[in-house]
Amino acid sequence: GLGAQDIKSLHKKHRKTVKKPIVDDDSYSEEEDDEPPKKRKKFNTPNTPKQKTPKWYKEASEILEEVIETKDEEGRDVRDLFWKLPSNQEMPNYYAVIKNPIDLKTIQNKLKKNQYKSEQDFIDDLHLLYKNAQQYNTDSSLAFTQSVCLQKMVNDTIAKIWPDMS
Repeated sequence: GLGAQDIKSLHKKHRKTVKKPIVDDDSYSEEEDDEPPKKRKKFNTPNTPKQKTPKWYKEASEILEEVIETKDEEGRDVRDLFWKLPSNQEMPNYYAVIKNPIDLKTIQNKLKKNQYKSEQDFIDDLHLLYKNAQQYNTDSSLAFTQSVCLQKMVNDTIAKIWPDMS
């Protein structure tokens, strides 16, 4: 008779191999990732059918990358405060004061998922990011002063990459 080991090897030989489709980067979601992104190598899988991405998305990604890399006068990463919206426990009245909350993580995910209809929609979200912080926080707070750095980087980067949009 056949031993258990022989049966396992027979199963391995005759098992159908199901090829999983290669999934494009765009479906990768960082929903569970509450940490700001670290520098990552970009790669594209060859021969992958791509969803039609507007040409300006590449430029928008460059703008977002520069914004995410913004540092304040002290050399601190500005993204740490703007990566994820505060919870109700952290700031109970934030959502009463701020009617259209947005964070860098949401902007990044919307860009990855082709959810922006135009360059202006993308720009509007970037402006909303620092305007919300300036509306909610006092002038002397870290969040306010970092939002001013963010504002400058947003405006400078848009002017550099999309001069007609600034």
